[in-house]
Amino acid sequence: MLGFVSQLFSPPSSRGTMASVPLLSQPSVYPPLPSPPRTPSPAMPGSFQFYRDVDELDSPPPPVRSSQNVPVALLSPESSRRASGVELPQGTDPLLREASAHTPHLSQRTTQLTLESDRVAVQTRLFASTSASPSNAGDGGSAAESASPTKSKRAFNAIHEDEEPSARKTPSVRPSQRPRLSSPIVPPNYMRHLPKSSQTTPPFPHDPFAIQIHNHFLHNMLKDFPWSFRYAFCCFVSNGWMDWNDVDTTKLSELLGTMHRNPIAIATNAGLGALAADFLPKEKRSQRVISKRVLDALDDEERSLKDRRDSHKFGKIEWPAGHVKFSALLQRQGSSKESSELKLVLQPPSLSVNNSNRFVRKLGSRAVLSVSIEDTLLRQDDLSYLYDAIAQGLLIEGEVFHAICAKDGSITFISGMTAPYLGLGSITSDDFWIWFVRWHNDWKRQPDQSMTKWGARMQLGLSDSVPGPTLKREGILTKPDIISPFWDGEGKPPSEMIMTDGSGYMSQDIRLHIQHLYDLRHPPAAVQVRVAGAKGLLVACPLTHITDHLQIWIRPSQVKSYPKIAYLDDPSLTTIDVLRPSDWSMPSRITAQLIINLRENYVPASVLCNAFTAALEAATEPFMKYATENDRLQLCKVIETECRIVTSRLSRSESSLRGRFIATRQNDTTIPDFPPTKEEAAYCSLMAGFSHASNPHVYKDVKFILKSIIKQYIGDFRFPLDQSLDALIIPDPLGVLEEGEIAFYFPDPIQEPSGAMVDCLRGDVLVYRHPGLLPTDAQKVKAVDRGVLRMWTGVIIMSTCGRRSPASYLSGGDYDGDRAIIIWDEKIVTPFRNADIRHASPSSAFEESIQNVNESAHEVDSKMSFLAAKSQRQTLQSFLLAGMKNDYVMQRYSHLHDVAVAAYGLHDPRSIDLAHKYNLALDSPKSGLRIKKEVFRQDVRKFDRAHPWKMDKLLGDNRLPLKREAPGAFILYQLAAQGKELQGRLLKRFHDLWLPVQTRAPWKDAALSEPWEKFQQRASCSPDQNMVASRTAIAEHVNNVLLAYDVARRSMGSHYQAQQMGALDSSSPKSDYGAQLCDIRRQFWDGADACNVGDCISSRELRAVLASCAHVIAENKTSFAFDVAFWDIIRLKADSVRLYVQPGHAEPLAGRMAPAPTVSSVAMGMLTLNKRLLGTSIPQIGRARTT
Repeated sequence: MLGFVSQLFSPPSSRGTMASVPLLSQPSVYPPLPSPPRTPSPAMPGSFQFYRDVDELDSPPPPVRSSQNVPVALLSPESSRRASGVELPQGTDPLLREASAHTPHLSQRTTQLTLESDRVAVQTRLFASTSASPSNAGDGGSAAESASPTKSKRAFNAIHEDEEPSARKTPSVRPSQRPRLSSPIVPPNYMRHLPKSSQTTPPFPHDPFAIQIHNHFLHNMLKDFPWSFRYAFCCFVSNGWMDWNDVDTTKLSELLGTMHRNPIAIATNAGLGALAADFLPKEKRSQRVISKRVLDALDDEERSLKDRRDSHKFGKIEWPAGHVKFSALLQRQGSSKESSELKLVLQPPSLSVNNSNRFVRKLGSRAVLSVSIEDTLLRQDDLSYLYDAIAQGLLIEGEVFHAICAKDGSITFISGMTAPYLGLGSITSDDFWIWFVRWHNDWKRQPDQSMTKWGARMQLGLSDSVPGPTLKREGILTKPDIISPFWDGEGKPPSEMIMTDGSGYMSQDIRLHIQHLYDLRHPPAAVQVRVAGAKGLLVACPLTHITDHLQIWIRPSQVKSYPKIAYLDDPSLTTIDVLRPSDWSMPSRITAQLIINLRENYVPASVLCNAFTAALEAATEPFMKYATENDRLQLCKVIETECRIVTSRLSRSESSLRGRFIATRQNDTTIPDFPPTKEEAAYCSLMAGFSHASNPHVYKDVKFILKSIIKQYIGDFRFPLDQSLDALIIPDPLGVLEEGEIAFYFPDPIQEPSGAMVDCLRGDVLVYRHPGLLPTDAQKVKAVDRGVLRMWTGVIIMSTCGRRSPASYLSGGDYDGDRAIIIWDEKIVTPFRNADIRHASPSSAFEESIQNVNESAHEVDSKMSFLAAKSQRQTLQSFLLAGMKNDYVMQRYSHLHDVAVAAYGLHDPRSIDLAHKYNLALDSPKSGLRIKKEVFRQDVRKFDRAHPWKMDKLLGDNRLPLKREAPGAFILYQLAAQGKELQGRLLKRFHDLWLPVQTRAPWKDAALSEPWEKFQQRASCSPDQNMVASRTAIAEHVNNVLLAYDVARRSMGSHYQAQQMGALDSSSPKSDYGAQLCDIRRQFWDGADACNVGDCISSRELRAVLASCAHVIAENKTSFAFDVAFWDIIRLKADSVRLYVQPGHAEPLAGRMAPAPTVSSVAMGMLTLNKRLLGTSIPQIGRARTT
């Protein structure tokens, strides 16, 4: 019996047909991992050498093979030096020997230097020898990998200021690997600004980092601070809020001394991170870079990482580790489009429940940086300068980040700053990068694989997920794929003939574990996961596989990456990373591509127009009435659904982690003073009891939402379709479905429009998968009921019979987590005709447009055998970053296809050819196939016209649309015309219905006026002069803020009017009304304490009185109170209402006192959901201070 390693993680060519048996029937023959490194002695010389010149600095001497099977990086400094055979030359300056002896062992921070005032040497760097690389020793590699001809290097020599650095000899490096010292890419100007006291000591003239936010002279002080503090400084500088020269070094030294004297109390992210803003200029100290929640999360993560290191439970990190996202934007320096100078702008870190993946849980949040690339940079034909700059790495306050993955216009970088927590000791950034790559997907494990496909597999570790159960070795089994009987048996079967491509099984215990993890009503029928090197779905196992243990069955088609053998015991790899359990939604939302497909396959235009009209009228009807309390709640439900309020709240809240409840942090002063969107503000106002029928402010917000919904329907052609659903697709677990059959079982019976209750679908249905650009991407199939399949509910079960997988007909899909739409409306299904199946495959001439850029892992590895660690990293990065521009090509072909379809029709050969090119560009990172440049240019010349149905979004586009040549009117043009007519009718009805709201006298709400009126009465009757003084101070303060508010609104109105009249050009500064409003809101609350003379009232009452006074004094300016005290206004209104589910069963919203009319159970269920979300996402309404 083959072992676990050779079965699950071996190349497909070495895996035969495997039975469902444990993978480990024999003990492992591989040696255990070495013990953790000993604490280095500072008195022992390390394996360091000092080098000069850029090429030499980044190219340490090649390693000498160690005689022991232990990575040299895990030895003590003296042992490492002896094992690597590296000695400091006898003629070395004694001072340098002493510096080497007291340097931390294998310091990963290669750019951290401590300059001494009595030294005249400059332009020096500290690098660790690659003999200490764990990737080059102790893993059974070839001799060529760990040994190479020795290359003599001169020991450290001071480069004096009068010496020409370029006169020195540099080692021979391939031109593609050598840093482009003459490149126009230079560090941002602020990186060259030095303190005046240091002008006599210039920086390194040949800095290898083209993109950096680092000051060498301040780094010696900043390096001891927590990462959040250092990151905040870099964020200030990169955003232009501060220059390195502006830093008060005296103040920084005092803070450093305080931290050293009391490290336990303040040497944390929460203790020091928030103090970074004190170094900003006074006028900019209101900038919030890192919130308290983020700082607390970083401290919790730090403790988790330390506990993991101490207990050796690698990968066992519980929340909140891995949920802080560090991000940045890479853009041009300056406004010139021809400029190739780059600038990195750091963004404030955020805390998100959807930002946990395998990589950040392994390395820690601070070691991972996501960088978005400006679109204009990706539109260039030649991106060599961008590749070169990224390949050199990012230098951010002494920490080196190297690119690990490129996807969707962004690049993920990793740093080795948390390497000691992983048991690696301290290693160079290049060695750490290579170690991490082999930990995830060792290219040496599968020599015959395409390096292009290998590079695409790095993305698997970045999928958002939640850690599930951790499996034992005997819990991971294998099962062979089902192959189409029409396969000729030569080579590897094509993916479309693998009938179970991407789908395995899971035991009942795992289903129950995930049900508890997500708080589901039923155990999931399928789960999308990542486990070890496998990806895809785990489907509930059939009765023949029932077991009481945590077990999974993996198919060969699911194994995508091959971690290094030595790390297969790492729980980070054997833990099931759950991406999402199976779910389904009804009705589904159809898209423009599906509408075109339906019409081009003979569904009448009148049917589609009627469905569009019915959906738009149903979405806008709740805006037109407010007769009962139930009508208001129905309006809330429509806003919640159409504007995705719940989704946006959950993405911002750390209170629930995909079904797992986490206690909310208290005492957080970063609670937003105002909802982030108008949609959420209107939603909260309606839920609190306000009505757009009586409140002018809420009326304006509701009208804005109504216009947005209508515009979305007409502009995007995305609307819900009755009698349709969306769900995961899985292969038939029992093989009982015939070709052309599917099955779908509802977890709970549903009611059809006819009134009948059904528990499964029967009869002809349409199946479609997005994006569907080919006419064959929608298929008419038959839904059947097979009793033995009823345990798999909420998923679309597809047949495993036939010539090819039915999922492959749906836009080249498989079963690794793809979703599909089912439509069973007879008015659509009956006239639909399946397109010619030959359109699903490209024509024979299509191959002339393709170029293959594949290179095998064996070929690449042989080229890298004698390269240093840096050159190896850059070689591998060329494959990891290959997809950086591919997303742009894919998007371009999507646009070209839309133009061709509108002009020639979906079945036209030109449209079909562009659709296949889009699909090829989509899969290019995995297949290694690309469209030839000359073919791409020809397609752009032919079809690069104005988008046919997104004209409103392309204002300023001078391209003309392509004239339609296909017979008949284009369906989307018909829908747009009908939508425009319907838009005018609906908006006029809404305006006429609520006209009294706009013309009535100044609005006054008794619930909002009550606190101020009662306080005035108390002050009038009270002998306490402090009460009288407070009343006067409150009124004066609110009036002053109201004046500033009016000025800001008038300024914004004038700016908008000038812009509409064309009086402002593009170079005119923008009027940021949002920033002005934030300043006014801050002014309103910063002056609150001065209004409480003698502390005569509590802080909670003071907030209520201030909000109430803002409402009363503003009179007809109803927006003022909402803009400056939104949550306090909401609380005052909510405290005045109570809702009842039914007589005798009270269920208050957020307050007490007067009851409101009865609402339905459905509405109250929706209200209860939102009440829970309101409580979890906003722990305390308002910013009440503790007394």
